[in-house]
Amino acid sequence: MPTYSRFRHIVSTAIVLLFFLNVVYPQGLSSTAAVAVPSDPSAVHDSLKVPRDSTLARSDSVVVVQPDSVARRILPTRVGTLDEGLSSQSTLTSDDINWIERTSTGDILSTLPGVYVRDQQSPGQYSGITIRGEDWRSVAFLMNGRLMNEPASGTYNLYYFSPEYIERMETVTGVRAFLFGLNATAGAVNLVTKNYLANRPFSKIYFTQGPYNYQFSDGTFAQNITRDFNLSFGFQHQGNDGRFTNSAHDAWNVRTKLRYEPTPGFDIILSEYFTSTKTEMNGGVDVGTQVTADAFGVVAPVLNNDTRERVFRHDLDLTLRAHFLGDTTNASTLTFYYSHNRREFRDEARSGASRPVVEADHISSWMGGLFTQTLANKWQALTLRGNAELRQVEGSPTIGRRRNFIGSASAQEELFLPYGFTVAGFARLDRYLKESYTGIGGDVRWRFTDNFQLCGGYSLSRRLPTYTELAWSGVAAPKRTTLAEKHRQFGFGVEWDGEHGKVSITYFQKTIENPILILTPFTTLSSSFPPISIENAGEGVKTTIGGVEGAFAIRIWRLFLEGTLLFQNEANRKSNEALLPEFSARGGVFFRDKLFQDHLDLKAGFQGRVITKHHGATFNPEVLAYAMHSGPTIGPASSLDFLMIAHIGDAYIHLLWQNLLDTKYFLTPYYPVEERSVRFGVAWEFVN
Repeated sequence: MPTYSRFRHIVSTAIVLLFFLNVVYPQGLSSTAAVAVPSDPSAVHDSLKVPRDSTLARSDSVVVVQPDSVARRILPTRVGTLDEGLSSQSTLTSDDINWIERTSTGDILSTLPGVYVRDQQSPGQYSGITIRGEDWRSVAFLMNGRLMNEPASGTYNLYYFSPEYIERMETVTGVRAFLFGLNATAGAVNLVTKNYLANRPFSKIYFTQGPYNYQFSDGTFAQNITRDFNLSFGFQHQGNDGRFTNSAHDAWNVRTKLRYEPTPGFDIILSEYFTSTKTEMNGGVDVGTQVTADAFGVVAPVLNNDTRERVFRHDLDLTLRAHFLGDTTNASTLTFYYSHNRREFRDEARSGASRPVVEADHISSWMGGLFTQTLANKWQALTLRGNAELRQVEGSPTIGRRRNFIGSASAQEELFLPYGFTVAGFARLDRYLKESYTGIGGDVRWRFTDNFQLCGGYSLSRRLPTYTELAWSGVAAPKRTTLAEKHRQFGFGVEWDGEHGKVSITYFQKTIENPILILTPFTTLSSSFPPISIENAGEGVKTTIGGVEGAFAIRIWRLFLEGTLLFQNEANRKSNEALLPEFSARGGVFFRDKLFQDHLDLKAGFQGRVITKHHGATFNPEVLAYAMHSGPTIGPASSLDFLMIAHIGDAYIHLLWQNLLDTKYFLTPYYPVEERSVRFGVAWEFVN
C-alpha cells in the first residue's frame, strides 16, 4: 500500500494542477469569451433556467439547476434517468447527498427505506446490499440506465463508484423494480452522472481523514472547450492501513466525460470510468466458538492473513440523446457501452500452512446497446426500452469460458386519470441463455389530497441464475443449478409530502419459487473461508418474505428528524436461522437552520442505528457470495454518533464522531463495528 506521505504528495500535486487551471489560467481551454458571473448568486441561478414545453402535471414549468454551487454548471437534462416521474421518496439529488456523511455510495443507499447493508466496516470490502429481504443477486446496479453488475458473480461493489459523480440516485423497489435491469427483482439502483456546462473553469476538491490512516479524496474539473463542447474529468482515491491484520485498501478511480451539443436538444456524450483497487481480505476476526471482548481489539486474530484481490475495470459509454418529437419529455436515448473487469484473487499459504495456494484470475466483459423512448402528454406516459448485449467470461479457473448473447424489451404505460388517480401497467421480456422469460405487473396511485397519496401493486418476474450459480467448480464445490427463480410481489402503502417534510410507510410481501440457495455444507475443507454450496431448493418449493418499511424526514421549528425503519420476516429455507435482523432502524435528530445572515447552513445533532438478534450471513471472498452462518448469533445492538455538516460559502465541512458509547457489536459475522473515533472532511468548489 502507498504510504500516507506518498498520498499527500499526490493530492498536493492534484491541488496545484487544479489551482493552475482555475487561477493561473482562468480562461481555460475555451476559445470563446468567458461569461461573467453575476455578483448576486440568485441572478446566476435565474440565468440558467431552462424552459420546458411539457404539459405534464408532474413536471415543473422550468428546470432549475440545484443551488449548491457558486456557478450553475450541472445540466438538469436527466440523461440516463429511469423515470422522470419518480417521487421524491425514491430519489436523492446531489444536494441531498451533500448532507449525508459517507465513505462510499453504499452509505448513501443505506439511508433509503427497505435497504439493509451487511457492512464489513472496512473501506473497499464487499458490503452486501439487501433490499426487502433479498440480497445483492436480486439488485441491479445501473449507471445512466445501463447495467454495471459484473456477469460472472452478478454483483457490483459500490466502493467503486464516486459519490461526487452522482447527480441523482434513483432507487426503484417493489413491483416495478424488475423492469429496469436483469435480475432486478428486489430493486434497481440507478446512478445518474453529472453533465456540466462551464463557460468558466469549475473545480471541486473533497478530502476526508479518519482513523487507521483512512483518507478519501476526490477532485473534479470541468470547462467548456467551445460553446457546445464540454470536457470534464475527475479522480477519486481511497485508502487505509486497516484496523485489523490484512484489511488494508488502496483504490483509484478516474472519470472522463466529453459532452457535445451540435444542435439544441441533441446531445452526444462519451464517458470513461476506470477503477483500480488493491484490497486485503481477512474474512473477519476469528471468534472461535464464543464471542469475547478480545474479538474487538486491534490484535485480534483474523481468519486469513494472506488473502487479497486486485481489480482493474473499464466502463466506456457513448450516449446519443435527442428530442425528435419536439417536447423535451419525449426523449429518445441510445447508449452503446463496453465494460471489462479483471479480478486477480490470491490466497497464498504461508510456510507450514495446510491451505492450498489459490491464484485465480477472473476476466469478464460485456458490451451492448440500450435504447429508451418516452412518449408523454398530460393524459399518459409511455416508456419503451430495448437492450441487446454480448457478455463473456473470457477466462476463469472456476467458471471456465462462456460467451452468450442476451436481450430484453420492456414497456411501461401510465394513465393520468381524473380525481388524482394514476394507473400503470408494465411488462418485460428477457432472452437469456437461449431461453425466454417474461415479467408483468401493474400498480395504482391515488393522490386524494395535495399531500397524501395511496399506492398499491402486484407483479410477477424472474431472477435468472448467474454464471457463478450455473458453473462454479472451485474449492467450495457447489451443486449445479439451472432453474430460474419465480418472484411474485405485492405491496401497498401511503405517502405524505408536505411543507414540513415527508413520511412513507409500505407493506410488502413476496413469494419466491425455486429459490437458489447459498448454503454452508457441514464438511471440512482446507480453507480459512467457509465453504459454500449453491443449489435450487427444488422445483415448486416456495419461500415467503414479508414486512413493513418506513421513512420520515420532518422539520419542526429548528429541529430536523429523519430516519428509516424496516420490519421483515426472512429466514433461511433449510435451517430456519434468520439471515437478516427482524427489525432494523437508523435515524437522527438534528439542529437545522441558517445562521449569521444565512452565511452558515448548519446540520448538527445525533444519529443512531438499531438491529435485533440474528445469525447473519458469512462472506466468502473467493466466490463473492454471502452464505448461511451457523456460528454464534450477532445482535441485538445499537450505536450513537454525533454528526455536524456545515455549508459555508462554497464549502461543506463534515465532522463525524462515531460510536460515542464505544459499543462493541457486529453487522456481519465477524467484522467488528468501528470503535469510537473521529472523521473529518471538507468539500470546496472553485469557479474562476
